[in-house]
Amino acid sequence: TKERLGIIPGAPALCSPRRWQKFGVLYVTWMNSKLVKLYNTIDDADNLYRRYYGCDPPKRENDLSPWEVEMESILLLASGGGSSSKKRLNSK
Repeated sequence: TKERLGIIPGAPALCSPRRWQKFGVLYVTWMNSKLVKLYNTIDDADNLYRRYYGCDPPKRENDLSPWEVEMESILLLASGGGSSSKKRLNSK
């Protein structure tokens, strides 16, 4: 199948130029490419955070990502929201 590049409707994504200005275009482009590859291979988002920011990620209220929290609430609403239907997305 052929892949296509398309423009997604809606508000444009904004990007701060600080990292680009501080480290240079080549380094930031290289690092972003590396992080995209790592994202596809690493199972822990905290490791990506450490590589990008060079420090531990902030403490979270729970072990789910913001996306998973939102998705869990959508699934709970769709299933009637009863306490017996609460299932964790990434039950370990």
